[in-house]
Amino acid sequence: MNVIVVVGIAIDLFFAILYSVLDARAYAVAIGVNLATAVLWAMTPLFQRWPDPFAGVWFLGVFVVAMLSFTLLLGHASGSHLFLILVAIFSLIFLGPRPIVLPLLTTLVAWGAFVVAAKLLPRWPSHIPMLIDESEALFYATSALTMCVLFLTTRYSIHLVDTAEAALEREFRRSDALLLNVLPAPVAERLKSGERIADGYKSVSVLFADIVGFTAAARQAGPEATVGMLNRFFSVADELAQRLGCEKIKTIGDCVMVAAGLPEPSSSHAETLAHYALDLRDTMDGETFASAPLKLRIGIHSGPAVAGVIGRSRFAYDLWGDTVNVASRIQHAAKPDEIQLSNATRELLSASFSCTAAGEVETRGAGRVGVWRLDRELERLT
Repeated sequence: MNVIVVVGIAIDLFFAILYSVLDARAYAVAIGVNLATAVLWAMTPLFQRWPDPFAGVWFLGVFVVAMLSFTLLLGHASGSHLFLILVAIFSLIFLGPRPIVLPLLTTLVAWGAFVVAAKLLPRWPSHIPMLIDESEALFYATSALTMCVLFLTTRYSIHLVDTAEAALEREFRRSDALLLNVLPAPVAERLKSGERIADGYKSVSVLFADIVGFTAAARQAGPEATVGMLNRFFSVADELAQRLGCEKIKTIGDCVMVAAGLPEPSSSHAETLAHYALDLRDTMDGETFASAPLKLRIGIHSGPAVAGVIGRSRFAYDLWGDTVNVASRIQHAAKPDEIQLSNATRELLSASFSCTAAGEVETRGAGRVGVWRLDRELERLT
């Protein structure tokens, strides 16, 4: 709004100076009208403190009255009334497109003023000794200026639209990136299309891993060292999941939950998590926490599970079922630096993985489950 006000004031001052150069005495009335209009328009920013749409109505009202005054002085042959066409676009800029009633009424008033100026007001100057040639020259100048203002205003409006669309595109990409940080890409695409995410899987593998003695070590290490270690641990977990094609489901305290075989089914999900467990243990080997070597407990179980997205404002992709519960129980039963597998997971591994029987683990809902210790992958040693 203020840009248009400044442009309007500049045009008024330009014509006031022009008339002064031509004949200040003969054009005294026109000069006075130009200066008065400039002063009245300069008051528009002051009215922006008032409730909407007072400032816009003030500017447009002064605009219509000023154009009628110029047409009365210079005649409609000068084209002064052509400026009234600009009210159609100025009303939307100053008054806003919603509600449409006020800008529509303002446009109709300007159209009525245009008809009055073209049909009822004198064709030639009535109070100024202006020659016909001068009047025609003024018409060409006025029409050119009207087109320039229309062009610049429209161009500026298009620029604002482009800027807004670019901002929306940036926000859309940012939202997509944030969504992909919490959801697998295929799930995120389905969710954006409005689909409700609730999938059943006949066979997946679920891994839990945590830091041995974390609570006592965190109490001794202090906040900064604790957060630093958790950031290191979970960053490694993220990187490995991305590299091996797993899905990090969530973190719970110092524990990370990872799954394979979803959202895209895979027949090698057990081996994928076996690789993940070995790499996670090897990568964290040598780390210290609270002046002691850091050790992990890892458990893996394979079986059916249900996966889905829950939440409205904060989405979470999660797993449910006995497979999840058994994997968690196996992980809790593991010894420091040990990777425990259930019988179900061991049966899905190839002979390239070296495993040692480790007895049984009591689980809620599934009874006693045979477990194995995953020692190494033989192919990596040869």
